[in-house]
Amino acid sequence: MSRAVVRTVAILVGLLLAAFLPAGPALAGGGNCITIGQDLVVPEGETCSGDAIALGGNLAILGTVGGDAVALGGSAQVEGSVGGDLVVLSGEALLGSNAHVGGNVIALGGVLERQAGAVVEGDLLASGFPPLRQDADRPPLSGWLRFGGVLLLAGLTFGLALLLAVALRASWPRRTRQMVEALRRAPFVSLGAGLLSTLLLAALLPLLSLLLAVIVVGVFLLPLLYALVWLFYMAGLAVAGITLGRLLLREEERPRPRWLAPAVGLLILTPLTVLPAAVEPFWGYGLALLAPSAGLGAILLSRVGTLAIAGDGGVPQGAEPIG
Repeated sequence: MSRAVVRTVAILVGLLLAAFLPAGPALAGGGNCITIGQDLVVPEGETCSGDAIALGGNLAILGTVGGDAVALGGSAQVEGSVGGDLVVLSGEALLGSNAHVGGNVIALGGVLERQAGAVVEGDLLASGFPPLRQDADRPPLSGWLRFGGVLLLAGLTFGLALLLAVALRASWPRRTRQMVEALRRAPFVSLGAGLLSTLLLAALLPLLSLLLAVIVVGVFLLPLLYALVWLFYMAGLAVAGITLGRLLLREEERPRPRWLAPAVGLLILTPLTVLPAAVEPFWGYGLALLAPSAGLGAILLSRVGTLAIAGDGGVPQGAEPIG
């Protein structure tokens, strides 16, 4: 087993153990420095001989870290030296002019900033979005520019979800009908199942991302992982759009073009999905996930359209294999 794999497993075990410990100062174990729910600072002139891990807090390295430096759910600022890799998930990575990283620098779900003079001996990988907050030293975006970005995002979301909805109805008509019926008959159960799946995914995705990020081969699989997650939620939004459109147009009473019901439903749901996250980055993301999570829950309850949901309680009444 390679050194990277061993180190990654050790980090993951440390994170899992740390999840059961209360928030407190840095924990030392085998030379590792770990903080839970607060910031971790390696002061100038001091050394953390092992890995430096900040779980749910920011990481500042002014001194020396002998192993890897990991910030999970926070930002990382390096003004000193890191002997291994620098991995930042859902935060910003800032490499100061005196920074030295002996391995790779990986920033997922945030922004990577590298000042002149910073040395990185490995590769750079950044995949994410601009910072949600506006720093004081950055010029604010104009209102029209922000509005244009939100409008573009809403248009792309609507178009892709509509294409997926039409493709589902054309390729899997009976399965799609079962998924829609599951959401129509058991909306709250579907929403609950989708939200539970979202919480489980939120807990596992960072750890899986960290595992893939530190392993060299896994770096190339990270885009595929996030693409699959995005596809699942787009499918959930498509199912929710079809369901809402069918109810509004009463499609059961009068046949309509295949694209019309999802178009009507998505015209309503897309702004409710995009706008909250654009206006308020914190609670807005929760609101944005409601419609996709409800559709995702219906997909799971119906077992991707292979199981009929009978009754308002949403309890499966025996399997009904589809095609």
